[in-house]
Amino acid sequence: MKKIIKTITIIIYILIFLYALIFIPLLFSYKPLVVQTNSMEPTLKVGEVIYIKTVNIKEIKENDIVTYSMSNGKLITHRVYKKTNEYLITKGDRNNTVDSEKVYSKNLIGKSSKIAIPYIGFIISFIKENYYIVFILILIIGLDFIINKNKSEEKKK
Repeated sequence: MKKIIKTITIIIYILIFLYALIFIPLLFSYKPLVVQTNSMEPTLKVGEVIYIKTVNIKEIKENDIVTYSMSNGKLITHRVYKKTNEYLITKGDRNNTVDSEKVYSKNLIGKSSKIAIPYIGFIISFIKENYYIVFILILIIGLDFIINKNKSEEKKK
């Protein structure tokens, strides 16, 4: 049982380290997002974490990768296919046609940086969808700490 708890503890520390590593760019105003679909492959792959920086639509150029909010609230990350004075037309790298919705300034979330961390998005998605498992693992670590502390105090006596 003790080996299982130690293994779980190591896994949790690794997850905490990875999670901290992912969110350090927040200090520099970059928002991490997990790539959910293959519409931008091979440039962006499902499960990668990408970083989005808030920018004004005037700073966007054709061929930039941007994230925007659709009218239904869903976030999309696609490449700028065409830019006009009023809006952007985007297209996924893997898609054959341009996106049906135009991207106006009010819908633009930001521009993608060139940083992408592969596979980490799967861990983030798992944690978001199964937060109760993380809570249970933290409880196990807490109990292990209390049990070991009591054992060490008993040995001292």
